[in-house]
Amino acid sequence: MSRYPIFPNQSLLRDIPHACVVVGWDNPLGTFFGQVLDPDRPLDQDETVYWVGTRPFQIPTLDDLAGLMEVYAIIPEEIRAYLTRDQATSPPRTPLQEHMLKILAHVNRIP
Repeated sequence: MSRYPIFPNQSLLRDIPHACVVVGWDNPLGTFFGQVLDPDRPLDQDETVYWVGTRPFQIPTLDDLAGLMEVYAIIPEEIRAYLTRDQATSPPRTPLQEHMLKILAHVNRIP
């Protein structure tokens, strides 16, 4: 799994002054993902404000991820290159990862 911090769009996240935005590639799930975190939330609240790419194969392309994240941040070209490389050079899933995907597919009714 890869994970890269990117600069948030502060004009759209003015209610979250210390927002942290990350994007990455999750090889076991076969999906890109993006998160917006608010580290200033009280300890009894989850710091996750927005999270996409939590299900198997949910976001298959970098353009799909960019579209889902554009409200919160623009993915810089350098990070796009890293993500493209991460997806292209991912090792094959292990038998355990394949088994877990089948379980998740059954639970989430993913074809």
